[in-house]
Amino acid sequence: MKIKSALKITLLLSVIYCCFSCSGTHPANLGKIYDHAVTQSDLHRNPVIVIPGVLGTHLKDRKTDKAIWGAYSGNYANPKSEKDLRLIAMPMEKGTPLKDLKDDIYPSGVLDSVKVSLFGLPFQFDAYMNILGTLGVGGYIDEDIGGEEAVNYGEDHFTCFQFPYDWRRDNVENAKLLH
Repeated sequence: MKIKSALKITLLLSVIYCCFSCSGTHPANLGKIYDHAVTQSDLHRNPVIVIPGVLGTHLKDRKTDKAIWGAYSGNYANPKSEKDLRLIAMPMEKGTPLKDLKDDIYPSGVLDSVKVSLFGLPFQFDAYMNILGTLGVGGYIDEDIGGEEAVNYGEDHFTCFQFPYDWRRDNVENAKLLH
């Protein structure tokens, strides 16, 4: 019992240390970084593709429109429900290659933030929201944001693309989709 308590206290102190030790960093000089890039808005400007890491993509069920991963309220899969928990699992069948095993789960966007509860305390971390925002400041025009007509870019073309992928699938399969 004492080991569990010591482990919990160590974990809590580690999280607190990480939160406060990162807060003392100096912000990047975005003007210096992006001044030249912002002036280049022709068709030859190098595009940026934002590829999230493992667990960095929202996943949804095509049949029910239920969020399987990356949602914290509304119509989402409850991890305490065995039925909902099975939705996140890859279908498996002995002797069948992964590429032939399909389900109704699909990637629905890059994870913008993450909410977790540690010892009953709620925390929210920005996942890819800050990266996309910084690229926007730099003049990179996001296809997903512009496609939703949240921002009117006028005659400019898209130069920033998000690549949400099903991180449960094989890397080779996802690389082919990126191609």
